[in-house]
Amino acid sequence: MAHRKTKQYTKEFRDGVVQLVLNGTKTAAQLARELKVPKGTIASWMEHARTARGEEPTVIGEEQLSSTEKQELLRLRRDNERLKMERDILKKAAAFFAKESS
Repeated sequence: MAHRKTKQYTKEFRDGVVQLVLNGTKTAAQLARELKVPKGTIASWMEHARTARGEEPTVIGEEQLSSTEKQELLRLRRDNERLKMERDILKKAAAFFAKESS
């Protein structure tokens, strides 16, 4: 039985591709087409890079959030709730003072 030989990429090449994606220079799909590297291979490199940086991706639908992004999302949700409470208090205060002045 013949073995399929997988193409080997240098660490510098992999790191370069990951940097291009992380910097927003190119998308993984663009690089896959241009460099003739399978999209799944680039996705694997991206996953390894995130893990190496200490990020744990979280799957939400088809999107993935790093631990930093998860923390920011939680902070924004808390801020949003606080702002809604403040808005409601101000609405009630405005209604109270509107009654008082009439």
